[in-house]
Amino acid sequence: MQGYTSAVRWFAAGYLLRQAGKTSWEQVDAQDIQQWTAQLLDRYSSAYASIQFRALRQFFKWRAGEDELPDPMARLRAPKVTVTAVPVFTSVELSDLDKACQGRSFAARRDAAIIAVFTATGIRLSDLAGIRYHPGDPARNDLDLHGREIRIRGKGGTAPDRQDRPPEGPQPRPLPAGPGPARAGAPASAVARREQPGR
Repeated sequence: MQGYTSAVRWFAAGYLLRQAGKTSWEQVDAQDIQQWTAQLLDRYSSAYASIQFRALRQFFKWRAGEDELPDPMARLRAPKVTVTAVPVFTSVELSDLDKACQGRSFAARRDAAIIAVFTATGIRLSDLAGIRYHPGDPARNDLDLHGREIRIRGKGGTAPDRQDRPPEGPQPRPLPAGPGPARAGAPASAVARREQPGR
């Protein structure tokens, strides 16, 4: 429901009031919807524009039924969604990444661990950044270092939706002890910052 209401509010604030100078829903016509959709297509993906279009369609369909008014979107079609292939790394590029992370420094070992998790699990960057380390609190800890498991909370950081275990075989070296290791409770973004000399 929130997706529908936010789409309607955005259309009203971003186009109707600011650009078209219209202050009531009765003033909305098909051309307004078409111009708003064209603006979305210029700035966002066709899939996102289609989602916004369909949310507006539900609103105007509901409004037409409630108030017995014409639906300005009745004859309009949602924008066509174009499916684009997501680029992936080749085996040569992955090998080059591995080579770039070789070394004994904290930064090199950290980068090697990040690349290994990405290639082994395919998780999103936001999922990786959201990994929590609280070894004394299982409810807030996403890492099982002994079991070699990572709990991925997924989009929105809600309840755990899956666990990923890296494949068997050669694994990245463990992070060194000393300055700069992950601290209990530290966010991954803070842990991932490159350590500067003298810190």
